[in-house]
Amino acid sequence: MRVENRIFLMFLGIMFILVMSLNSVLFRLSKSLFAFELIIFLFILFLGVYLLINLHLEKEFVYKYLFIFFTINVLNVIFIYFIRLDVKEIILPVAMALIGLFISVNKIPKKGIVEENLEVEEDTSPAVFRTYSPGVYVASKQGTTFHSAKCDWAEKINEKNQVWFNDKEEAENQGFKPCSCVK
Repeated sequence: MRVENRIFLMFLGIMFILVMSLNSVLFRLSKSLFAFELIIFLFILFLGVYLLINLHLEKEFVYKYLFIFFTINVLNVIFIYFIRLDVKEIILPVAMALIGLFISVNKIPKKGIVEENLEVEEDTSPAVFRTYSPGVYVASKQGTTFHSAKCDWAEKINEKNQVWFNDKEEAENQGFKPCSCVK
């Protein structure tokens, strides 16, 4: 099972438990508060479905919005607590929202982070023809293995380090060895 599928199933489980626990809390509220919270609940439900669809489609923006989604849920449950309910009734929704919040924060891509104490190495690899148009196989300028374009390892190669090849022979002539995904 791919990592993305596991993350999707994990968020699906968290959201399912969160929505079900919010549902049970919802029906314990007074009529006026129930109507208000029902609107919020439906918004949360539709937003959650939208985010799960985009998570399954592996859209890049989704983790930022998952963070907002779980933040809204935490604030909503805290609001319900101060208006009506006691702590026992909101433990599960708060726990699920905080778990989702924590995971989504850790999955947001970190841009602009500079690591200290990095040694600059001179590029001693042989000169490799670099093209921006994808081919059938891809390798990293810093690596020794080439992969099929759909390989999980190929997706992890930084775009500026990608070297594309149209056939296996071209990659092997440049000194790269085939990954187990290459048939």
